[in-house]
This record gives sequence, structure tokens and C-alpha cells, in this order.
Amino acid sequence: MREINDMEVDLDQPPSEYPEIDKYKVDIKPFEELWKIVQEQSIKYSLWTEGPLLELDPEEVEKDHKTFWQTAQKLVIKFQTAVPKMPRPEKVAKEIVDDMLKFREFLPIIRSLCNPGLKPRHFEDIRVLLDKKIDKNEKLRTLMQLKIEKFKDKLEEISETASKEYSNERTLTKMEDDWKPMEFTCKEYRSSFILEGEAIELITALLDDHIIKA
Repeated sequence: MREINDMEVDLDQPPSEYPEIDKYKVDIKPFEELWKIVQEQSIKYSLWTEGPLLELDPEEVEKDHKTFWQTAQKLVIKFQTAVPKMPRPEKVAKEIVDDMLKFREFLPIIRSLCNPGLKPRHFEDIRVLLDKKIDKNEKLRTLMQLKIEKFKDKLEEISETASKEYSNERTLTKMEDDWKPMEFTCKEYRSSFILEGEAIELITALLDDHIIKA
């Protein structure tokens, strides 16, 4: 349309108007959104279930899942209320809604198993729980076939413990790094010894500050 108008201007002709174009753009937008979400959801779902499970980013998975579900739900309503109704595209959008609802119960599992605080000892607890070793090449689809969702609560418990331990380890590591440059030397004082340098109150305040932050 723009090219045609440009050629008309070059020929000293008044640009033609296309009043129906904007309407067609509005009419076709739901179909563009549907096609886009079908394509993106198919790629992501394959990545979530067939790719290495432990490489997934739980926050990214949850964000994409929410986008797919909300967009598909919105499209279902649009196609339901369209005049005339559009049952076939509505069905496609509804299938995405249903798929995302079914997948929702695995989001806590992904968050639990992809916790950066998990150590070998925690994975050993998981192995005992599932009677299966979780390695770096593990796929979620394999665990879905094992009905892993029934272990959701216990997995969350193991993950929560790992998170607390991980947080404590980071706090202790930071405390150790902060204290490494400090040297404690003593001096004689009234037939005994006291610390040289900073007043003990300042040292105590430093220690209290670490405890509060922990």
C-alpha cells in the first residue's frame, strides 16, 4: 500500500486511500497471535520436557508458562465471542490452555530440582526418594512418566533445606572473607593480656552486624 502511494506521488497523482486496511489488520490480529503462540509454545514445551532438566531456569520457565496460558485464554474468549463464532481456532487456543494447566503441577518440581543450592548429598536424598539417580542429562519427560508429581511435597522440602544451607554457607563465606585481612595481636595489661588495635566494642559490633545480616 505504501509503495503504491509512493508511485502515485511520483506520477503527481493523489494517493489512494484504503479505509478497509485498518479493519483487516484488526480482524487478522488474533490469528497472528494464535500462530505465534502455537509456534513459541511448541518450541518451549519441547525444551522443557526433552532438554536437560537441570539446565532449565525456573523463573524463565514460569514466566513463559504464564504468558502462554494468559495469551491462549484471551484468544479463547475472542474466538468464542466472535461473530460468526470460530470453533476451530478456538479449539487450538483451548488446547494450549489445557496443556499449560496440566504442566502447571510440574513448575514446583522444576524449581525444586533446579535449585542452585542442591549439593550431592541432596541429590542422594532425591535418588532415594525417587529410586532413580538425577544426572545432568535427565529429562523432565522421563520423570513425568514416573509420576514424579506425587513426590512434589517431599522434593520441595529437600529443596527448601538446600536453600537454607546454601544461604548459610554464603553468609559464612562472606564473613570469612571479611575477617581474613584482620589480625589479632595481644599486649600485656595488668599482669594479663588484651587485644591491640581496635576497641573490642568495634570488633563486637562488626560480629553483630554479620549475625544480623545472616
